[in-house]
Amino acid sequence: MCENPFCLLLGSALKIPRSRNIIKRLINSLSRNNKSLELNYRNPNPKCAEKILTVVFWDIQNFSILCDILKSHPSLLVSFLREFLQMTRYIIWKHDGTLDKFLGDGAMALFGFRGQTKNSTTNAAICAIVSALQLRDAFNSRQSDWMTLWNVHVPNRIDIGLKCGINTGYATTFDDIESVHRTQFTAVGNTVNIASRLTDICGSSQIIISGGTESKIRNEFEISRIGTVTDLKNIQGSYEIFNVLNRRKQVKTTPKF
Repeated sequence: MCENPFCLLLGSALKIPRSRNIIKRLINSLSRNNKSLELNYRNPNPKCAEKILTVVFWDIQNFSILCDILKSHPSLLVSFLREFLQMTRYIIWKHDGTLDKFLGDGAMALFGFRGQTKNSTTNAAICAIVSALQLRDAFNSRQSDWMTLWNVHVPNRIDIGLKCGINTGYATTFDDIESVHRTQFTAVGNTVNIASRLTDICGSSQIIISGGTESKIRNEFEISRIGTVTDLKNIQGSYEIFNVLNRRKQVKTTPKF
């Protein structure tokens, strides 16, 4: 007879009708997990490739403070976040970008994920900058309306802003990552990490790009050199960074929703 404590506990549970249902659900769950592992084992190598991508991260400055201020009015927070995410999805799609994922109050997008030519990588970088400018304009144009609504319910002054970091370079892409529940794609590598870190050092309404991105878009946009950074978190080396001001040819960049 098994003297293992788990065996004794399991044996006792099986004598209780309600516990039998719990054990049954546990076994079914383990069975599903085994099927998932089996699927991944059969297809251990999803479609992967090295591609030149322009990676864009957006993040809302002071979002955690906003959450705390509106904690008694969650519907206001949800409504704001829903509008921002819809705005983001639309602008990325409009400029041939690929929405990789939403990250709470931010987003990650890939430009150049489909197709790889010299012209397409340059065009992807341009599309990424145009998207960043349009989303910044759309965010800023709605900000006063959001704040007016919030101030009806809370006395605190709420100061938020949209930050954006962009980097261009080689990244490892994974397409059709299959599991039992979903199929997705993403990109990983230093190019992605640098774009994320640039977002971290942005100020409100700032769009910071790397030298790799600047070299592809300098003729299309007004930019200013910020300098060289050497302290990006967990990333070695020095990187020249730039601030995107506007497009050289003035065009209306605020989309209508």
